[in-house]
Amino acid sequence: MNDDNQNSTEGVEANFSTPFAFYNNDSLTDGVKDYILEQSVEGIVSGVAPESKHGIIESDFNLVRTEDIRIKDLFGWFANKLFETVNTVNRRQDKLEVFINESWYHITTTNGTHHAHHHTGCSWCGIYYVDAGDEGSGETVFINPITSTFQDAGTHYLNATSSAVIQPQRGKLVLFPSYLTHYQALYTGSKDRIVVGFNATLKIGNRK
Repeated sequence: MNDDNQNSTEGVEANFSTPFAFYNNDSLTDGVKDYILEQSVEGIVSGVAPESKHGIIESDFNLVRTEDIRIKDLFGWFANKLFETVNTVNRRQDKLEVFINESWYHITTTNGTHHAHHHTGCSWCGIYYVDAGDEGSGETVFINPITSTFQDAGTHYLNATSSAVIQPQRGKLVLFPSYLTHYQALYTGSKDRIVVGFNATLKIGNRK
């Protein structure tokens, strides 16, 4: 009797892996940065978990609804890259509709940090570095979601990589599943760092 879940060949394969996607587009950064700096925002305007954010200015969560062409172009590119990513990960070519439900920007100042958290009410998230600021600190760190309650020499493959560290780079977009816990390490640079983030859901629809 055939078992569809059993491979016909011997060997080692990895299952339950976590997908990340990385894209670069620095042609949008200047316009987006100008728009953000034109806004008069102080503190944590969103009101979400202010106790976990230090040295950070955060907008409300409605950036995607802005009619400014600089922001519309940015989110159009986000949606296209997420569409491409999800079809690649799912190994399908569905006519997906991408809904960016929440979006915001952060301005991180010297000694700014954002404690460990994950995002709810969405399937995918994105981080876009508009201005990476000064190099050498403030990395985005993702925590390995696969853990083992029993640890010995046989679980070294789980524990050898306890985190994935993303170095900020101007124009870099990072897409990741919403269940991943992540945080921003302490940023010690003197130049402000500007990042746009978003949460998204998808459904099969009539995308052309």
